[in-house]
Amino acid sequence: MLLLCQPLFDCLDEIKSKNEEAYIIFPLAAAKLFRQNDAKRLAKKKNIVFVSGRYEGIDERVIEKYANEVFSIGEFILTGGELPSLVMADAISRNVENVLGNADS
Repeated sequence: MLLLCQPLFDCLDEIKSKNEEAYIIFPLAAAKLFRQNDAKRLAKKKNIVFVSGRYEGIDERVIEKYANEVFSIGEFILTGGELPSLVMADAISRNVENVLGNADS
């Protein structure tokens, strides 16, 4: 089932109304590849929101309206966007100052 627009519009409107700096990322199979340079750049963002679809994905109107960026983690298809979101969150968090406790890690 395709995730419907209105519940996502409502949710993302609420997030944006409370935090204009929220940076919204959609993991998609057909998007530019997420790379280490992206992780380093995104580590400087204050608030990142990942919107993960399931099975058939998210209505394109939501992506067009809210996406600051879309990424793929590779040339394969998963059942949802949760794992790509976790992979990107892990890569990004490693680049946030003091997260690992050792800048050389």
